[in-house]
Amino acid sequence: MVMVMHSQVNMSARIPRTDYVLVTASGVPYVNMGPDDIVTVDLQGQKVHAIHEPTSERAIHMMAYRTSPQVGGCVHVESPYV
Repeated sequence: MVMVMHSQVNMSARIPRTDYVLVTASGVPYVNMGPDDIVTVDLQGQKVHAIHEPTSERAIHMMAYRTSPQVGGCVHVESPYV
């Protein structure tokens, strides 16, 4: 099992039946991240609601959601083990 440290992964999930997506926050270590640290963005990647800024990698996630409405979630891995 490989543990992901710091912020080597960016995750997102479409909120069903909306034009909104939940994404991981920029610069928040996952070991410290809680529900209030998740960022809500629209399909253009603009922050709608959050304490933090959204991941800088959100553009690639939004492209997947805009071009493929059936996509419900994305995981972008930046691991040295992949």
